[in-house]
Amino acid sequence: MTITKTSKELSKKEIYKLTLDPAMKKMKDFIGSSIDVYAFCLYTDFNSKDNKEVEVLSVMDKDGSVFATNSPTFKKDFMNIAEIMEDDEYSIGIISGTSNAGREFITCTLL
Repeated sequence: MTITKTSKELSKKEIYKLTLDPAMKKMKDFIGSSIDVYAFCLYTDFNSKDNKEVEVLSVMDKDGSVFATNSPTFKKDFMNIAEIMEDDEYSIGIISGTSNAGREFITCTLL
């Protein structure tokens, strides 16, 4: 696992929760929900099933729950929001859509 970007200096406990914790939740299971963003981590991990590296975004809310996704659309939109908001507090909404090819995808919006 290689961490490529974080929102701030993370403690060892936060790094574990954002990258390795089996209690991490799948972002796609929370469509329609919102997250008060406390911290995030963008990292690459090895998917032994596909034998490939995968880039994962994990987001920790103010209560310490962590939500993760490897959706390219979600990661792109989230990183745009994070860049604009910088050190300000912000919340995101998890939303879904349908691509032109008819595939479901998830993304986020600034609340």
